[in-house]
Amino acid sequence: MENVDALLREIDAYTASQKKPDPQGPPHGRQTSTAGHKITPAYHNQESIFALAGADIQPIGYGSGAFHMTEAQSTSRNELQLDAYDRALLAEPYDEGRPLAVRGLAGQMQPSRSSHFPSLDLHHAVVKPQTIDLDHTPPVVQGIQLISLNQLPDRFRSVFPFLLFNPVQSKCFETIYKTNDNLVLSAPTGSGKTVILELAICRLVAGFKTDQYKLRNVQNANIVITTPEKWDSMTRKWKDHSRLMQLVKLFLIDEVHILGDTRGATLEAVVSRMKSVGSHVRFVALSATVPNSNDIATWLGKDSTTQHMPAVRERFGEEFRPVKLQKIVYGFACNGNDFVFEKVLDTKLPDIIAKHSRKKPIMVFCFTRKSTVSTAKALSNLWATKTARDRHWSAPTQRIAVEDLDLRRLGTVNDLHTAKRWLAGTFLYVRLAQNPSHYKLDGNTVGRNLDDRIEQICVRDIALLQETNLVTFSAKLSGTEFGEAMARYYVRFETMKILLSLGPRAKMSEILSALVQADEFHEVRLRAGEKNLYKEFNNAAGMRFPIKVNIALAEHKRSLIIQSELAGIEFPAAEQFAKHKRQFQQDKAILFSHAQRLIRCVVDCQLYLHDSVTVRHTLELARSFGARVWDNSPLQMKQIPQIGGVAVRKLAVAGINSIEILEATEAHRLELLLNKQNPFGMKILASLKDFPKLRVSVKMMGKDCRSGQPVRVKFLAEIRFINDKAPVFFHRKPIFVCFLAERSDGHLVDFRRLSANKLGTGQEILISADLLSGEQYITCYVMCDEIGQYVYRPSTPSLLTPV
Repeated sequence: MENVDALLREIDAYTASQKKPDPQGPPHGRQTSTAGHKITPAYHNQESIFALAGADIQPIGYGSGAFHMTEAQSTSRNELQLDAYDRALLAEPYDEGRPLAVRGLAGQMQPSRSSHFPSLDLHHAVVKPQTIDLDHTPPVVQGIQLISLNQLPDRFRSVFPFLLFNPVQSKCFETIYKTNDNLVLSAPTGSGKTVILELAICRLVAGFKTDQYKLRNVQNANIVITTPEKWDSMTRKWKDHSRLMQLVKLFLIDEVHILGDTRGATLEAVVSRMKSVGSHVRFVALSATVPNSNDIATWLGKDSTTQHMPAVRERFGEEFRPVKLQKIVYGFACNGNDFVFEKVLDTKLPDIIAKHSRKKPIMVFCFTRKSTVSTAKALSNLWATKTARDRHWSAPTQRIAVEDLDLRRLGTVNDLHTAKRWLAGTFLYVRLAQNPSHYKLDGNTVGRNLDDRIEQICVRDIALLQETNLVTFSAKLSGTEFGEAMARYYVRFETMKILLSLGPRAKMSEILSALVQADEFHEVRLRAGEKNLYKEFNNAAGMRFPIKVNIALAEHKRSLIIQSELAGIEFPAAEQFAKHKRQFQQDKAILFSHAQRLIRCVVDCQLYLHDSVTVRHTLELARSFGARVWDNSPLQMKQIPQIGGVAVRKLAVAGINSIEILEATEAHRLELLLNKQNPFGMKILASLKDFPKLRVSVKMMGKDCRSGQPVRVKFLAEIRFINDKAPVFFHRKPIFVCFLAERSDGHLVDFRRLSANKLGTGQEILISADLLSGEQYITCYVMCDEIGQYVYRPSTPSLLTPV
């Protein structure tokens, strides 16, 4: 208190002797008004500013220059009852609202010729919005001297909406902006780590030639914002990596602590890949919770040429957290219907946001992707229906376009030596060195050299890949077609072994059985108390492939969940099963999120094997997953708006069991069957006009018959839509058309996947095929990808027989 009072006395004395206007004029940026003891902070990042005097920390009003009061708020010093903390003035913002602790105020904030104190009459308590210049005495916070924005070139200052960096940023400034060293930073949430990334970008851009650089053009530069999974999927496909990878000079990693989660292996792979290709990339890794940042620093290395030395590491504790966390829990009753409950939660959001947001940034975590979309729409409507004054958050100031990159294929491991070098660049290598007995990757580890262990791991894993026919190894390692498919669709090794175990001419039940064994579904396991629920599903009418043994395995549960969705089987209504419903919905979401990727991998592998029957069955399964109903079943009609499960059952009883029959039905009959009023039937028929309907016709072009040789036939297949207007989108997704030509013995003759946009009104495909006997013929199929529908084929395939 004494320090603050001394400061105020000095301010009084100084203002009494300086009766002239501030030559700098009024401050720029935000200002804050206070009245009585109420504090209204001005925010850069919506967080309070704090001053430290004595042992306590209290909030003070803080703005871009000073704080002020209007005449209506003016009062006497005694009426105002300002305490010492409220009267302590900090003139210049130093960060996005981060914690500030100013020590020794009276000793450090002495007036000088360059200082401009506000005109402060404590007896009237009106503070004019003027500034205090602290250039002569940089503030010290938590023992760290704050860095002024003046340390940056003029062209970078406009990037940061404050004048002083906060303690975390100031401590890292020398490393992040004045060197090219890698950096690992661990600091609490909200402590300003984003600015560290921005400074790293400024450091990179500062190396550009002035005539090549304009700061405003950074938004048009090649900046890739991606997840580890997506970057892994793209970079593993780069072929011309020596040129493209070297263009990447800065690699920024947020939430690096996920190395310890299930996604950690993916992040480790992409960082190790970036390290191994010689692109001289700089790494900056951030986290709020990583416990062993020293290991990560060792892994990343000081820079691309000094890997034996660790990266610079900065760690800040909870004392640097700007705002203490507060938990408030609201409970809402759920009636067991998850869909309805999600809608109820959407209605509760406005009141909760109004009560707690205080017009600061808001994060809403949703249970599913669909829930996220519906909640976003609800919040969008809430914002749109409010006036500017009543809105709880500001409008976005800039639209950011996000593009998906079509990158080439990459191979970074081509022999045992490069495999060892790759593994030596991973985070696993660092942890093996730190705790060798913990990782049982290669049997007994006692007394063995780390490099020997790495070599044995590489030799073993290369052998496994060869045994599974994923790579070949002669002069160098190279991926087979199966290995390429595994990389293309991001499939785990154990899953790939299962998918490749499918026999020739596999049935749909066999394909489904292989899919549900995928390691990608390891989270979906049979939990305690669930067995009776899945016995109920297994016995339900409509279960196409019931489990014929005791339900005891995770794959049994997965298969039943998928089939219950495709067959439209409702969740059992018995009260004893209600407690499992939420877990059932979670597990279903996981299964359907990965299934299409695995199905496409099966298709690609079977196309290489020319197994047309397995391809055809897999495509049928893909259409079922896409439509969420079994293909070629009455449930296909659920894809039409306003047709639900109940309506499908009523229509099927009346003999309307396909989309084609539905379209041929009169409107008034539909209304009669479904107990609807006019113009319901007309609306249904109008929506059917946009449903994609395909036809394929085949014309014989000739055949070549030679003694002792197969008969080679040539034919022309024409694919076209029969809609009045060729559809390009269905349910807001682009339409793709699959064409398949199959010999009667199951051999694949031809396969195409075409965009409906390019197909237009029709396309001709010239094909030749060998027929091995007089009984063989060719059948052509055409279907929409991932849309449940009738599969079209020519009515007279026998025209293609050689006799």
